[in-house]
Amino acid sequence: MLATQDLLIERRPLAADVIALAALFWLIVMIVRQIRRIQHHSGQFISEAVLLGLLLFPSMLATFAYTAGWISFAQHLFVRDSAILLTTPLMVLVFLDLLPESVTLLVRLLGLALVLVVIAVSAAALLIGPLLDNQELLSNAMLRLIGLAAIGMALVLIGVPLLLRRSVLRPLDAVLEGVRQVNAGNLSVTVPVTFDDEIGLLTTSFNRMVDELRGTVAQLEQRVQERTAELARSEARHRELVEQIDEVIFRITMPAARVEYVSPSVERMLGYPAAAVLAHPLLMGDLLHPDELDRAIERVAKLSAGIVAPLEEYRVIDASGNERWIQQSNTGIYAAGQLVAVEGVCRDVTESRQAEARLLAQQRDLATLRERERIRRDLHDGLGQVLGYVNLQAQTAGDLAAAGQVAQARTIMTRLAQVAQDAHADIRRFILDLRVPVAQEHGEEWVVMLRRALHGFEQNYGLAVQLSCPPSLPAEPFTPAVGQEVLQIVIEALNNIQKHAGVAVAQVVIQHTPDNVALIVADNGGGFVPGAAERIQSDQSQTASFGLRIMAERAALIGASLRIDSAPGAGSQVVLNVPLRVAVLDAVRGEPSDDLLQQMRVLLADDHPLFREGMQTMLAARGVQVVGAAHDGLEAQELARRLRPDIILMDMQMPRCDGLDATLAIKAELPDTKILMLTVSADEENLLAAVKAGASGYLLKSLDSDAFFQMLGEAMRGKVVFSSGLAAQTLGDFAKPPAASDTTGNRLLHLSVRQYDILERVAAGATYKEIASTLCISEATVKYHMGQIVGLLQVSGRREAIALVRKATQ
Repeated sequence: MLATQDLLIERRPLAADVIALAALFWLIVMIVRQIRRIQHHSGQFISEAVLLGLLLFPSMLATFAYTAGWISFAQHLFVRDSAILLTTPLMVLVFLDLLPESVTLLVRLLGLALVLVVIAVSAAALLIGPLLDNQELLSNAMLRLIGLAAIGMALVLIGVPLLLRRSVLRPLDAVLEGVRQVNAGNLSVTVPVTFDDEIGLLTTSFNRMVDELRGTVAQLEQRVQERTAELARSEARHRELVEQIDEVIFRITMPAARVEYVSPSVERMLGYPAAAVLAHPLLMGDLLHPDELDRAIERVAKLSAGIVAPLEEYRVIDASGNERWIQQSNTGIYAAGQLVAVEGVCRDVTESRQAEARLLAQQRDLATLRERERIRRDLHDGLGQVLGYVNLQAQTAGDLAAAGQVAQARTIMTRLAQVAQDAHADIRRFILDLRVPVAQEHGEEWVVMLRRALHGFEQNYGLAVQLSCPPSLPAEPFTPAVGQEVLQIVIEALNNIQKHAGVAVAQVVIQHTPDNVALIVADNGGGFVPGAAERIQSDQSQTASFGLRIMAERAALIGASLRIDSAPGAGSQVVLNVPLRVAVLDAVRGEPSDDLLQQMRVLLADDHPLFREGMQTMLAARGVQVVGAAHDGLEAQELARRLRPDIILMDMQMPRCDGLDATLAIKAELPDTKILMLTVSADEENLLAAVKAGASGYLLKSLDSDAFFQMLGEAMRGKVVFSSGLAAQTLGDFAKPPAASDTTGNRLLHLSVRQYDILERVAAGATYKEIASTLCISEATVKYHMGQIVGLLQVSGRREAIALVRKATQ
């Protein structure tokens, strides 16, 4: 052992040397485990602490035994020094193991080297001590051994860092450099493997991970490139489509309300390049019609407040200086509850507006003709009776005068003079009434016609009429027929003022609300007691009674209310309240049309433009709302799905998709929608099939308008309607006797051409989806046809129907 005083070495038994060698072997094993360990565990710490306690226990036990005299002093020293030899290095290793995060690898290795030196010196002392008896030689040997240990430790201190740098630090630095390059985005890095050890294995795993990451990134980049190219192609197709369509697509940014994007088709529509439109907010500037400026400002204010009108129409001036009507549909784009943009489509509806103007002109002409017919009837019924009365009374007066009864004859002649004056006044009124429709023939707006009529009163009768009209009143507040009646009521009221009030000034006041227009015709004349005209049979009261009755009849005709406020000496007021949603006058009978027709929403489906236009004009004249017009069955299905009309007027023969297939598809999707089939001839095939498909009836295109609207109303009430010839044919189809035999060929004859075509395709193996795509119908229509086929062939299912058609084609 190594003595602590004068470096004295005593001999030790061989057992101590064996124990020391065993302890050295155990320490080497522990050192290897310490180097290979990655992280510390509490269980390992406990085991090491228990091991230290067990190694210290022999020393304490030896001290106790020596004190008790059980062992010699030499035995006591051997046990104590052996315990110190084992516990001192272990304590150093345990300390280094307790602080793995704060002790660097170099410090741990230096501590390991120190432990090795202590073990070597102590082991040498234990081995040499028993062999040498000369203490002086032993001391010299120990001095040389200590010097050798010091030199060895110096070599260890120099060699171990160099070895660590070459075998540990450089590979770790290479791995760390690779990690930094990967973090910087360089995935082409490859770290060289220096040694085939743990660090080499770590380096190999790192290189493999980088290779996999590089491959994944390459795949992602390729997919991104493919997706980018696909998006570019899609954008090119979309841009090409946008540039080719007639509608103008736009985007308005909010809250600035500026046009951010507009499609190039704006140049085809208005003649302006897109850059000129982008220079102004909301198509303002030179593009906007001057009369639309206030509406445009109001529209911008509403958009700034987050209010988006789904559909609006306004006027613009194209590059040629012509006025164009634009219909704009809007969709609001919101973010976090705020309006950030408005997107939509603009359409040129100038032709539609012109068509509406022509329709209004036709309605005005119709109203004019109806009014002339009424005046003719009134002249016949009124003036004709007066002339007959005059004829009889004149003959009576002549007979009385011849008989000498001059006083009675004079009384009759006085009454005849009064009747003639009244007839003259009536004729003047009729003449005045006839002047107003003449102005209507020029296509003037209602307000303009009113001003013209009031000006005529001032010129003809010297009655100055003061007009008060609110700015919010539209130029055309009424339909032409209703406007004609309202104008006649105003003229009749002014006639009464001119005849009976004895004033030179009258007032016409118009009050406008969103649902009502009130017209007040007032004067400051003598007034009268309302209702007294029927009781007082004076010369004036009879005329006034007739005029008031005419006004009341006209007001009732248009669904308006008429009130007369007057008192003797306080003037009079005629108050007319006209709802803006009044019924349209019947064009033929002069009576209000059925309320059911006014609420009806109709979709037209016909491939002839002239017939569609004529039908739309006839429906609009009766107040029926035409929500759309389709030129074939496919467009009819799309419009029915989008507009949800109450009733569809469907032509039987149309391109791409006929009326029968369109009816099947629409009834399958919209069972509540009523469909009336239109046909030119009563010999049309598949009449009964269409009724089975869900049609509410058949009408001939040559049907009289009164009968047509009567049947249209009955269809809306849920009845099945037929024109007379079509009804006879349908009943004939029901009355046909069944065939004598029910062979395969005869049963297939029950199918229509379309049904037989579908059955053949199903038998050939085509799916419903493929058949629908080929025949340009929906898959639901194909399924419906197959259900009809199974019923007509009287088979249990599709399989038997397929077998039946295959048997027939063999």
